[in-house]
Amino acid sequence: MSRKAEWWLRPLPHPSKTHSSKGKELQVYSVEADAMDNGFLADSAADIHVSGDNPDFVIYHKLTHHILLHLASSGRTSHLTEIGSLRIPTPSGMLVVENVYYCRDICSTILSLGRVIEEGFDPLLTGTCLWLLSKNNVLFNTSYIGHCWYLIRTPHAVNEISKSPLHSAQAWN
Repeated sequence: MSRKAEWWLRPLPHPSKTHSSKGKELQVYSVEADAMDNGFLADSAADIHVSGDNPDFVIYHKLTHHILLHLASSGRTSHLTEIGSLRIPTPSGMLVVENVYYCRDICSTILSLGRVIEEGFDPLLTGTCLWLLSKNNVLFNTSYIGHCWYLIRTPHAVNEISKSPLHSAQAWN
């Protein structure tokens, strides 16, 4: 019988909850990714990048064995079934994130800030202002709202009424 690998997305604990790690797992809380339908949530405590259905996600291949995923925000489990990349259009250019797993039960995209840094991006932080600097010295700007950083991105479509680009955000906490 083959053993399946398990990955955990570990969000930061909610500050109002008290808990002990002695002899049991921590109960932790995070921003609900489902609240950001088809949006992006970058999690400073996530182990891996995970995406649901997203037009920016390109699948490379199906996984030979599904990986069990524990969804920290809901306590449920699901499976990672494919791996691919994200190609996110921004005003500064295309932001490419490799090694992104697919999970059909996630309505958003969760990016591991640690992995983004390991992949060569430098975070530049001054107060609440955060920029991501790519290996090619392209600077990606963010907006700080509600204790999260939102990467300013360019959508796939243009507003038909105004013919001007729509901008949405990618959250970094």
